[in-house]
Amino acid sequence: DSKQKAINDSVSYDNNTYHATPALAADAHISKVNFKELPFVEPEHLHVSLHNTISHYGRVSQICVYVDPATSLYEGEATVIF
Repeated sequence: DSKQKAINDSVSYDNNTYHATPALAADAHISKVNFKELPFVEPEHLHVSLHNTISHYGRVSQICVYVDPATSLYEGEATVIF
């Protein structure tokens, strides 16, 4: 199954490799990838490109882009749940 492939083989994005992990119990069929050191691009572009990358491994449920609460500036990190 493609989610297991993301967990076993990793996910490539922007010339970096990220490892997917089960998000809940092993039988929940939900996984996540934590992205770090992402490029500083427009939020819409980042959402679209992360969605396009992860959708090969399963249905994307959520994309969370982290911003600094004090400044509202993007921190270069995101989590995708699929």
